[in-house]
Amino acid sequence: MSDSLVDASGENGGIKDIFTHASGADASQAAKALSKRIHRTNRTLEFQTEGLPLIAGAKLTTKGFMGAVDYDWVIKTVKHTLTRAGWVTTVTAEGPNPES
Repeated sequence: MSDSLVDASGENGGIKDIFTHASGADASQAAKALSKRIHRTNRTLEFQTEGLPLIAGAKLTTKGFMGAVDYDWVIKTVKHTLTRAGWVTTVTAEGPNPES
């Protein structure tokens, strides 16, 4: 196990991963993934719609909004509610950094 800090400096800036990993390569990969996640969260999309079978962690691609939100998003939270009107899905997703 590698107990050392790993610097994932690069295009996303420096991130230190303080968790224990099986190897230096695993630690480096984890730090880079953390850096991407931190930098991805600069945009948030929230919407409510008639029931859709969505799950947290899935990819969501939006198109046709005149470029305003046409991105690939990662679904962060999904809430499914059954009301008198029917099944309602509320979604929160994280998108790319505005400078990406």
